Amino acid sequence: TVVVLPEYTAAAPTEAQLAGLVNLGAMDAIPNPIPQTVTQDGEPIWKWLVGLDRSIGAVQVTTQWLHGFMTERQQADLTDYALCSVQWTASPTIRLDALGATDFKGHLVNLGVTALHADAAEITVGASLIDGPEDSALAAIKAASNLHTTVTMRF
Repeated sequence: TVVVLPEYTAAAPTEAQLAGLVNLGAMDAIPNPIPQTVTQDGEPIWKWLVGLDRSIGAVQVTTQWLHGFMTERQQADLTDYALCSVQWTASPTIRLDALGATDFKGHLVNLGVTALHADAAEITVGASLIDGPEDSALAAIKAASNLHTTVTMRF
């Protein structure tokens, strides 16, 4: 559990920025007063994480419940997330990974196969899929869905 004590913070565009939007035709006129967006309301934020980690033979299972992601900056904005990760060491040189996360509207799924090469490099081939409606906390990172290859070497 952590308590964050933020300062009240608000942001507003400058009159010059709004004038540029008027010149481009994106706005009819500069609003008066210039609107502000409150990014932190100054109220304490309670965040917490509860998890369970269990090995069952060659399988490692981790489950977690997260209340409040690091980018959520006001108590009213906090979302709950369920996360689950499974790693199966199929052989001394091959590992299969699966990870899922949800805010109960949107979902993130990450799958991968990792091979150990010459006891020096881990080579991973995988895919990440992120999906959800606009009101999902995960919708903002939907464009990060990808196919990937990673090489990791430890020194």
